[in-house]
Amino acid sequence: FFTLMKDIVNPSSMGRGMSLVEAGRGISEIAGIALGGASIILLSDKFIPLIVLVSATSAAFGIPSIERGRKTAQKKYGFSHIFKAIKIILPFLLIGLLINGLFVSIEVYASGLFYKVLNVGPSYYTLFMLCFSAGGLAGGLLGVRISKRLENPAFIASAMAFFGLSFLVLSVSRVPYGDVLVMVPLGMVNSLTNIPLMSYLVKIIPNEVLGRVNSVTTMFLASASPVMAVVYGLLSRVFPIPTILLLIAGLLAISSVPTYITIKKLFKLTESSIKAAMDS
Repeated sequence: FFTLMKDIVNPSSMGRGMSLVEAGRGISEIAGIALGGASIILLSDKFIPLIVLVSATSAAFGIPSIERGRKTAQKKYGFSHIFKAIKIILPFLLIGLLINGLFVSIEVYASGLFYKVLNVGPSYYTLFMLCFSAGGLAGGLLGVRISKRLENPAFIASAMAFFGLSFLVLSVSRVPYGDVLVMVPLGMVNSLTNIPLMSYLVKIIPNEVLGRVNSVTTMFLASASPVMAVVYGLLSRVFPIPTILLLIAGLLAISSVPTYITIKKLFKLTESSIKAAMDS
């Protein structure tokens, strides 16, 4: 997807493009949570055939199409060249791995947080997840207007500190609506952080290897989710959920300093510098 996006979107508009991706993701998540919850409540006896029908309909509309992109001079690069590019952006990937891994805790612990710690019903959990997606949608729409200003290491480092503060609130709060409301700014800042990181990464990776580099980075970043989900499941058998969330808050806050240093170096890279490293 990002390979095609780079091929057809002007580099100066990449930030706006990524903002629309975040907004689209927010709309999709909100619609999915709302429709899924409503169908379970109102059509519980027909839920399984309904979800099969929706999946089949989605697959039927997923007809491949050809998009004509700009023709670029192609140079054959092997996997040794790919890993040279990966090596340059490895610090960024490690930060992404950390963020992805820590954010998985929301999905793992949210239901337990409301049911066991706050002692409230599932409606709060639904609102909790909806507010995160609503924040992501708001961040995407805001990013369309301010995408140029987001490419700032200080902003991204501050966002990491804000993530830590949000998890701190989740760990100490005993007011259900307080936890729900925290998710709106958390989702918004998360969306606004993703926009400059992904747009800049797409801009600096050469077209000839973007698809393969994206495959490696996606596999690298996505691996945090299942691994950390297992880790969090094991930790919850030993420590209370608020204690684990407090630990995550500390890790996020501390990581803001190395994040600033790493992102500052990343924003100095250009596509030509990546190409030069690959050709060396």
